[in-house]
Order: sequence, then structure tokens, then C-alpha cells
Amino acid sequence: MKEVINICGMKSSKDINKVRQAISFNEGVFACKIERKEGKAEIIFDQYTDIEKIIASIEEMGFTVI
Repeated sequence: MKEVINICGMKSSKDINKVRQAISFNEGVFACKIERKEGKAEIIFDQYTDIEKIIASIEEMGFTVI
């Protein structure tokens, strides 16, 4: 499965690393591509992974998912 989400608050490469780490922490995530300037993350994951859990892990790092 593939999902593109909008993330507010990514301002530096350190922020991108935090978001990448939060996404990768979830079981079933195969890949992610993060665009800081556009505030988007493209996530590829298996059908057993809940996108809501991925979003929650990003928000736990202090970012807002729209």
C-alpha cells in the first residue's frame, strides 16, 4: 500500500530524521520518501500496517499530520 501524508513543522534535516525514524519504527513499513519543502511523506507499507499508527508515531515526535 502507498499513502502520502502532509506533515507540518519539518524545518531542518534533524526534523526529517526524526520523522523518518518515527515512520520506520512501525512494523510493515517498506520505504518512505520525505519532502521537507513540500511537507509531505510518501510511505509504502504492507496491508497489515495501520496508517493511523504511523501517523500517531509521527505526532508523538511533535509534528502535526494534516
